[in-house]
Amino acid sequence: MVLEVYGTLWLALLGMSFSAFCFSNTIALLILRKRFAQPPAPVPLQKGISIGLNVALGLFSLFWVYAFWTGAKAVVRAMTNEDFIPLLFLAFSPPFTLLVSWILFRISMRARSEEVAQLSEEIHMLDALKIASDDWSDAWRTREMTAMKAQLAETPERIAGWLQDWRTKGSQRFRGKALRVVLLLGKPDYHVILSMLEKNNREDIQRWSLMTGKDIPRWK
Repeated sequence: MVLEVYGTLWLALLGMSFSAFCFSNTIALLILRKRFAQPPAPVPLQKGISIGLNVALGLFSLFWVYAFWTGAKAVVRAMTNEDFIPLLFLAFSPPFTLLVSWILFRISMRARSEEVAQLSEEIHMLDALKIASDDWSDAWRTREMTAMKAQLAETPERIAGWLQDWRTKGSQRFRGKALRVVLLLGKPDYHVILSMLEKNNREDIQRWSLMTGKDIPRWK
């Protein structure tokens, strides 16, 4: 009986900690969307994400209450056997789980805000580049290379740098990055974002191929 009570209290504490952590992360997502989406595009996908995040807040809150209630019932069972130590669960589990979640929320928000700000700047740059380049057209690329020939003659290492940049950027997970853009920046079309990221990455190797006359190497 005693082991059963303490096992239940341990599971209840884990459940409360998990639900509080998930709640704080969901709040962080909503705050970041409000700060950087300005506002999310009024399309079914973005409406669904907003509704889903708010529903998640309610579910995590209910799960926290359920876990606490389960622990409280175990405390009552322990008291009927004159074991009063589990009363500490009622006194300390709510402030403990909420305090830890608050600390993690603050740390996470600081790091995520910087990351999302950089991501927002990158996407704004790609939006502008897509328009200026007519969606990274061959004609635009040729004009760019012609204008850069004099500079490249003085800094030939820049050409080799394009090959390295292509390989470095290619190690990124563009699908995951596009999903973060849709989720955090409120962009309406995942496939458009993914296409921009991939075309911008491929631009480096296409410039390298154009200037060196070599075929584009296979991606490993």
